[in-house]
Amino acid sequence: ASTLNSALVTITDNGGPPPFFGAPQPTTSITIDTLDGRTQGNAFWSNGKLWFCHTAGGNFGKSFAYYYAVNANGYPAAAPTLAEEGFIDGGPGEWTYQPSIGVTTTGDIGLVFCQSSSTRYPTIFGTTRAAGATAFDPPVLIKASPSFYLGGRWGDYGSVTGDPVDNSLWMTHEFARSSQFFDWGTWWANLSPRFAPQLVVVTNYISGGNANGIIDNNECNDLLLVLTNSGTFGATNIQATLTTTTPG
Repeated sequence: ASTLNSALVTITDNGGPPPFFGAPQPTTSITIDTLDGRTQGNAFWSNGKLWFCHTAGGNFGKSFAYYYAVNANGYPAAAPTLAEEGFIDGGPGEWTYQPSIGVTTTGDIGLVFCQSSSTRYPTIFGTTRAAGATAFDPPVLIKASPSFYLGGRWGDYGSVTGDPVDNSLWMTHEFARSSQFFDWGTWWANLSPRFAPQLVVVTNYISGGNANGIIDNNECNDLLLVLTNSGTFGATNIQATLTTTTPG
């Protein structure tokens, strides 16, 4: 007979369940129910890892869409360990919530979620991550609701599914069709991962001049930028354009 085994895997602090009072929407005091932090969408298995996602961030004052990958390590012969975790931050005042995650047969990953704020009606976003990449691509807007939502719980049945023919990613989620009671709909989109470099500035250093760490008027300085590439392709002959809002 089969035996059911379980194990706990430690994660870093994600703020706990999302705030109880819900995500804001413009032009109304009615909020979006981001649920209670339960795992959402379909967990999936890929290359020895179990991937899943949920909504968290309560102690941080807003919700975030979190995702995780757990190394099985041949469990139960060895203990599972956390391989990776991350979250989608929409920016100041922006709440992200109710994600769903999926994978293609080639290992490309997709994640769909919703986002709203005091200036943004509930909006569906999607992001992809090519097999071998170390980070998700910048999210793309899939569908913006034309008004706020008035009704019950929001769409905790978003979905991401790999296409068996071309290995693109099909994503679905909820949007508000109008502000009428329970007037919601389901929107779908087809996304493919970016196969390109994805450069991120890790840090920068200013040297020279009077060594105060600031570029003063009529002063010559050296600026060193440290970049990382989390994309799928290498990058050469990189050029940077520097601008300033303070002439000098």
